[in-house]
Amino acid sequence: MTWETPRIAPVELHSLNSFGRRRTHSDSQSEIDGVPLATLVERYGSPLYVTSEQRLRANIRRIRQAFTRRYAQVIHGWSYKTNYNSAVCSILHQEGSWAEVVSRFEYEKARALGVPAEHIVFNGPNKQR
Repeated sequence: MTWETPRIAPVELHSLNSFGRRRTHSDSQSEIDGVPLATLVERYGSPLYVTSEQRLRANIRRIRQAFTRRYAQVIHGWSYKTNYNSAVCSILHQEGSWAEVVSRFEYEKARALGVPAEHIVFNGPNKQR
């Protein structure tokens, strides 16, 4: 295993977006996984929250690969507090992620999604067995 120098890519800046931050090319996107945004809005309305399954799977595989390249034993736990959308959680579990939960609600959600109890990490303060 060898150490690699981190690489930082420059970002081309444009005008400010609605949050007062400079726009980048990633701010403007006309499609998600080949489906035009206009089609999604027409079909489902707006505002609309869309997650790319293809991108999500690719990202989790890259994360797993980055850690397993450097560490002998790695368990990736997906924090349900971060996003407990059933579709997102299911995809991450299909990719081998465990569930990291902090409440009974999150624990029960993970179990309902088919996550075995031994693949659930129950974190947080004041927890009793």
